[in-house]
Amino acid sequence: MNLRSVTMSAMMALMVACGGKAETQTGTSGGTPAPSAPAEAAKPAEPAAKPLELKATIDIGAAVMARDPDNTSWKGISIQAPEGAKVDPDGMMIVIDDRRSVGLGGEKDIAEKKQQAQSSSLQKFVKFIVDEPGAIFWEAEGNFLFVANVKLGEDKVKSCTNDGYGTFTKDDAQKLFDACRALKLAP
Repeated sequence: MNLRSVTMSAMMALMVACGGKAETQTGTSGGTPAPSAPAEAAKPAEPAAKPLELKATIDIGAAVMARDPDNTSWKGISIQAPEGAKVDPDGMMIVIDDRRSVGLGGEKDIAEKKQQAQSSSLQKFVKFIVDEPGAIFWEAEGNFLFVANVKLGEDKVKSCTNDGYGTFTKDDAQKLFDACRALKLAP
């Protein structure tokens, strides 16, 4: 190999190691300008999620009792959910997809949740869309969130929330909020 081949091979190896970008010295001595960097390939945008369609009915109680037959607190309670959603009885949530869920639980202090929504440093509060004694639905920068208490029967109150469970469009959050408020208790 001659000197020119060795030099070219070394430059190619350096360019590969540097991600294809090379700089040359420029200055008063009239150095060669740096070659232009290749245009970075445009990163493909994430495909927009299809709007949620609540076509399935999930029996929350059956899923919880399959895991723990002694836990009858959710017995007979069902909710409308997107196809493919499932109950995670360990985390007490309805998993919609790998990035979004709806949390399930007992009665929540709505006044406390309202204050938390307004003061959150992670989800900057914009405005309340629904502000009622048993439920709040609000807009945060880039997200729509809710907490809803639902009275089922004479003495049972359950809650649903998507706060902390992913990023939701207004339409998707509204559908889930409405589904939560429509939890059903079988007779």
